[in-house]
Amino acid sequence: MQLGLVLEQYDDAVIRTVTSPVTGIQRHCKFPPSIAEVVEACDYERDHLEGLKRLGPPIEPRRHERVVKQNRAQVYVSPESPQYAAMVARSQLPETDPLDWRLDETRPGIWVGFHWIGSMTPVGEGRAKGPRPYTAADFRIDEEKLKASQAKAEQPAPKADDTAA
Repeated sequence: MQLGLVLEQYDDAVIRTVTSPVTGIQRHCKFPPSIAEVVEACDYERDHLEGLKRLGPPIEPRRHERVVKQNRAQVYVSPESPQYAAMVARSQLPETDPLDWRLDETRPGIWVGFHWIGSMTPVGEGRAKGPRPYTAADFRIDEEKLKASQAKAEQPAPKADDTAA
């Protein structure tokens, strides 16, 4: 009866914690505890719960999203490039991710992701199974400069005796 009068002075949360076999006084004192030990345990638990209330609700840990939303356009395609028209057309498709391309701010041209370069097919034909091989049309070569460099390479080097005369 005396123990009941002592416990009446405390909140239900304090009584539940102090009398629980998992968290209560049974874990700290030889049984049966004295009234003084029960009061000491109840006061300690009350002060502990009040301290937690002063701290406020627990802070939820932030969950960082692992996917970084960053522009993936790393390859510059100039308007003179044979792929330029296809890249611009692909950028305008509704299913195209805006992070896969961007227009250049300082010069005409478009920046696209690496994955666009190897998978280009004509617009509307779907995505290629793998990278397509480069063709001669992919490389602009000035034919006159090419012939001049080939002719220069074919000329025999002057001999040391020819230059002394």
